[in-house]
Amino acid sequence: GGEAVKKELGADVEYFSARVELGPNGVEKILPLGNLSEYEQGLVKAALPELTTNITNGVSFIAGPKL
Repeated sequence: GGEAVKKELGADVEYFSARVELGPNGVEKILPLGNLSEYEQGLVKAALPELTTNITNGVSFIAGPKL
């Protein structure tokens, strides 16, 4: 599930898009990222710092004061 994806990423990100298996009750299983090429692994690794920053900014924005 989600913990397996975090392990594959090598980072503890709060949000990350992953393939899922749907069933009659909604999400039945979170699927692993699968076999990524070395190039794809590099892209994911390069994206993680900015993704983490964007998640933090988004969560802070939503939690901020409302007008």
